[in-house]
Amino acid sequence: MQRFLKPKPIFSLVIVLLLATALAVSLLLGTAGRSHAASQLHVFDHLTATSFKFITVGTPSDPRGNYVVFYDPVFDATDTTQIGNDSGICTVVSSTLQECHITFILSNPAGEIAVQGPQLLSGAVTTVVDTGGTGSFSGQEGSAKTDKVHTSSGLEFEFLFTFTQNGQ
Repeated sequence: MQRFLKPKPIFSLVIVLLLATALAVSLLLGTAGRSHAASQLHVFDHLTATSFKFITVGTPSDPRGNYVVFYDPVFDATDTTQIGNDSGICTVVSSTLQECHITFILSNPAGEIAVQGPQLLSGAVTTVVDTGGTGSFSGQEGSAKTDKVHTSSGLEFEFLFTFTQNGQ
């Protein structure tokens, strides 16, 4: 009985080689078998008088916890045609930074894009992370640069999404 419980050196070597080969093949297929096609989406988020609401939780000297909920129209790269809406919440985490959790909902067949990241209260350009999507945005990875834009008609946020589509 003890003879069967002792590992055989050749058997152990074969097991190790099989596992190493399986790992090497899976790594090669996991990277070499994927294609990455880059694409961009340029949109403008229009704030309107009724599209957002401030909710105050903090004090004037400590605004942490205050937040904004919103549902804004989103326009195409020419800033002339509405292509959908975005909705979300921005929570103030300090006097100079607010953390935004945004979901872009496009009313056309393209689908939805969800992004998260910091949005500076100063309006400086920031980058948020593309956390997922549906429809034609499913399986994409990437980010979006955001910029606060003042126009004659009011305040807008410009978003330039850059993502890659992972193919199998």
